[in-house]
Amino acid sequence: MPSLLGRGAVRFERGRVIGGVTNCAADMEGYLTGQAYVELKYAVEGTPIYVYQSAPEKAGPAPSKMKLGDKGLLPTEAVVVSRFPKL
Repeated sequence: MPSLLGRGAVRFERGRVIGGVTNCAADMEGYLTGQAYVELKYAVEGTPIYVYQSAPEKAGPAPSKMKLGDKGLLPTEAVVVSRFPKL
């Protein structure tokens, strides 16, 4: 799965990568919907995860090294939904 880790799905209770985003699209209202591979234990509807969108190739400074005015990449909150929504 290395090619997917540029846009990693991260579970923040321990801050580790649990999968990777395969695709994503925005609807007319700006909501994002996407698909990702995640470890089976996290593939439960309602599980909160975080996703880094458009993660750069090179990591920025560590949070402990940042100074006032520095920019950092923040993950977007997401939730696991059913692959086949109930309409």
